[in-house]
Amino acid sequence: MESVEKIKEELKKHINEEKAAFFPRFFQAFEGGYGEGDRFLGVVVPDQRKVARKYYKLVSLKDIEKLLSEPYHECRLTALFMMVHKFEKAKDEKEREEIVNTYLNNIGAVNNWDLVDSSAPYILGQFLYYSHQCPFTAKYVPLIEGIAHSRNTPFKSIRFETTEQAQNAPAPFTTYSLFYNGEFITNEILSDKKFEKMLINLL
Repeated sequence: MESVEKIKEELKKHINEEKAAFFPRFFQAFEGGYGEGDRFLGVVVPDQRKVARKYYKLVSLKDIEKLLSEPYHECRLTALFMMVHKFEKAKDEKEREEIVNTYLNNIGAVNNWDLVDSSAPYILGQFLYYSHQCPFTAKYVPLIEGIAHSRNTPFKSIRFETTEQAQNAPAPFTTYSLFYNGEFITNEILSDKKFEKMLINLL
């Protein structure tokens, strides 16, 4: 049995029927809710973390991508827990960059607040979702990236190329949404001076 199937079977051993009924309401997976369409096995986070710790050394990033494509919320969250473990244990920058790229390539699967909070601060640090709906983003995004890097502050910018990407992303504003350690900071398109001042206050 391949690793992905082993992990799915392991998660199923921890199913709690009461949680399976409660989670869709809690995460607003009903029609019109922010988690509309999400499905739940009913596995609590501590059990997911146990599974992630058990398997993260055994799985590849391709395996993690397969789990991120699963319809069940717990499969995706467990995949993200494993990705965080891999990032923290990475031997060099190249390995960390590969993990970041895998994360960004599958950002559509990180589509609820707990998925973002459990992964983005640890893998991305400070990150920005944006589009070119406003012409000022093209001017200022490269400038604030440069400022962040000059201060050795992890920073990733994620540009929405399609309507689907914008709809699936966990960002409240698709034109510009700046996060720090998983917390939404602002939707104001910051000039380089404003960003530097904000960064000093955050750090």
